[in-house]
Amino acid sequence: MRSTPREPGKESGTVPTNRHTPQRFRWKRNIALLLLLLIAVFLGGLIWTVSADHTHLKDNAENLLGELLQREVSIDGALHVRLGRNINLDATRIRIASTDWTREPELLSVDRLSTSISLFSLLSNEVTVDVLTISGLKLFLERNADDEDNWSIPALDSASTDTEKPAARAHIPVRVRQLLLSDSRVEYRSPKRDKALTVSINTLTEAIAPDQHIALILNGRVNDTPVALNTTVNSIENFNALRDVRIEFSGNLGKVDFGGQLQFDDLLKPARPVANVKLHGPDFDYLAHVLGLTPVSPGPLTFELQIEPEDAQMRVKLAGQFGEFEIGASGTFDNLQSLHAGQLSVNADGPNANAVATAFGLEGLPDAAFTVQGEFKKTGATVEFRDTRVVLGDTTLTGDATFANFPHTSGASAAVVLKGQHLEKFASLTRLDDKLAGPFDATLTLQGHDNRAAEFKLLGTLPAGTLSLTGQIVDAAGLAGLPTARLQYSISGPDLDHLLPPQYRRESGPAQPFRLSGDASVDETTVVSSATEFVLGKTTATGTLTSRRAAPLDGVDAKIHLQSSDLFAFVSTFTEIDGPDDIPLTLQLDATLNDKFLRIIELEAQSQGISLTTSGNIKRSPGFIGSALTFKLTASNAKTLGALAGLTLPQEYLSASFQMDSIENELQIDDLLIRLGKNEFQGTLAARGGEKPDVRLKLHSPVLDVSAYFDNGPAKKATKQAKKGERLIPETRVPMELLQGANGRFSITIDKWLNHHRELSDILVHGAVQNGELLVDDFHLTGEFGGTWPEVSVCGPRAKVPD
Repeated sequence: MRSTPREPGKESGTVPTNRHTPQRFRWKRNIALLLLLLIAVFLGGLIWTVSADHTHLKDNAENLLGELLQREVSIDGALHVRLGRNINLDATRIRIASTDWTREPELLSVDRLSTSISLFSLLSNEVTVDVLTISGLKLFLERNADDEDNWSIPALDSASTDTEKPAARAHIPVRVRQLLLSDSRVEYRSPKRDKALTVSINTLTEAIAPDQHIALILNGRVNDTPVALNTTVNSIENFNALRDVRIEFSGNLGKVDFGGQLQFDDLLKPARPVANVKLHGPDFDYLAHVLGLTPVSPGPLTFELQIEPEDAQMRVKLAGQFGEFEIGASGTFDNLQSLHAGQLSVNADGPNANAVATAFGLEGLPDAAFTVQGEFKKTGATVEFRDTRVVLGDTTLTGDATFANFPHTSGASAAVVLKGQHLEKFASLTRLDDKLAGPFDATLTLQGHDNRAAEFKLLGTLPAGTLSLTGQIVDAAGLAGLPTARLQYSISGPDLDHLLPPQYRRESGPAQPFRLSGDASVDETTVVSSATEFVLGKTTATGTLTSRRAAPLDGVDAKIHLQSSDLFAFVSTFTEIDGPDDIPLTLQLDATLNDKFLRIIELEAQSQGISLTTSGNIKRSPGFIGSALTFKLTASNAKTLGALAGLTLPQEYLSASFQMDSIENELQIDDLLIRLGKNEFQGTLAARGGEKPDVRLKLHSPVLDVSAYFDNGPAKKATKQAKKGERLIPETRVPMELLQGANGRFSITIDKWLNHHRELSDILVHGAVQNGELLVDDFHLTGEFGGTWPEVSVCGPRAKVPD
């Protein structure tokens, strides 16, 4: 049995979210803590006995670890414990289960674990592990398409959070004198990778030398490429105290050599770190191939980072060449934790921006050369961005900005200009196809005042129209987070079709000029769009939208009023219908949307004597299961409604109402009531999904008058029996193509059938539709016209009705 961790983690190097601890390398520390937990929990409770019941001890250890890690933990092999001056533990075949969606059933497995711990060190502040030997360790790390991982464990997340407390983070409570890890493997899978990244560890040894420095040696393979690493840490005391740690390392990954020195004043929160790191390889695509990544660019691979003190500042210099791409940065800072003063100049360029973006998981940029340059400076509360310039093909972004009281907006000043010639090159980013092609530009200005509110203005010109956005950023949360704001917006253009996805565009017809405008306000919790107006040709919609800022689509309240003098011009799919020239439409909507339901409090639409009222809940997922809606439709003239639906209906009053429910894979319609003139139908309908819907229909009509549908010829003289060749019911051809879309059974009962001067009673039809064929199981009717017609009944096994 495997259980899913309550919180998915994040890959190292990504921006931390509120769901996770903000430690940059938390997942690496989780793995280390996991190994330490294996040791610590197995040793717990060993002090009180010399001859322990090992079977009972295994059960206790499995239960304790399983509860702590919220995973299934098992020790399938032997467990031996010996107690003397040292506690000696030997365990085999240890397994920790993964989540239920991973390819491998286990997160971690160990063939054998042996350790020896100083008994007296358990009474001190630092547990001493004399020897720790692990062989056959296999660690399977995986991330799925929903960005969930299988290695986040609540117990370890809590441990990571505790290390943020000054008292807890000052010292590592375990000292390992000698570690030997052999015949082990770490494997990582992700949807963003074509194949798994596998690190095979032949041997990894760690030992504390007589002068108390730590030596670590690794030999193994990354995928199919040999890797070697030699590392020394200046002092075990400094390392356990997490302060004044100096690390020297060197190694190679195939033909790629690396090495350098790192020095941290504080290992967890470095303020003035020192670094001298170098990496060199014959070809950048060679490294991509070794790591199992998509090749980006052939050419040299060099990287150098230097951070060293210079008077009261720390100087930074970074230079790298990755094939045809180059990156460089230089600057100074005083303290990484407070960053009171610092400046950094950056530049980067390359022949293909899309190749770089794709390597980082962003697709859709043009295959064009790019240049990035700019300067960042901070002095106290003042932050400046100078000479910022981004060139991507024929598109250029330039800008300068100063924030005198960052993150507050008082004293802020910014101007950003974006210009380009071919918006269609960014179609995949804008989610528009190349129909929206041509030049574009946008200008953004920001000006702060002493009242801690900054005025901003965004003006843009697009192939589809113009954009205007003006307002104020109110200094509440400031620019560090999402600020509160008040704004007015407007976007207009000559043809709405340019902005619509292809499936909603009209193939023909005049252009649809449009304008969207309104006022909006954003506070700490809510976004409100008021005085919203959307104009499209002869149609105007006004309303108010309110949503939560943290989750814009969860907790939306909408009140919308729509007025149109021509329904056909508003709904593009109606343009092909042969109907009246102008049909007015009035629509009123009051609804709420949350993470589970769209609740329609009331939807009322009126047009040409047609009224539709709807209320109920629509389940957003999965598959609308759990939805429930009530419909009521009235039309003073059914012929008008028929024109909208592409049907021929008589000039009669029409009303229809029903309750629709979606239960599992079945759509159920109850309380169905249809009145058309003198005709009335009541019934239910159920349809099950599948390759073809399986329909069950039950209808009852007290009176069905079909006179309007047939020729009003002269009345025939009553006879006691029908003449030869005379049809009791006029010939009606069944549109068999309607039967192709579904299978099912039907039951129709008509109390009275009227056709000019003829009246039939008690009509009963039972039948089925199967594979496009109409089959009648039971047919019964009686008739009356100036006398009584003999009872006629057709009953038999699946009598076929001709088409």
